[in-house]
Amino acid sequence: MSLSKRLHRLIAWLALCVMLFVAAAPSISRALASNSQISWMEVCSATGSSL
Repeated sequence: MSLSKRLHRLIAWLALCVMLFVAAAPSISRALASNSQISWMEVCSATGSSL
């Protein structure tokens, strides 16, 4: 296998891994956030923001 084909394959695998990470990042972030002790969220409304 030539160097250019190896490099192309490496870049393709790297791109695939990055796409999978980007697709899974929101789910991972929500799962980690749900385990935190903070259970409130600021909500903005027409009368102002409240907790």
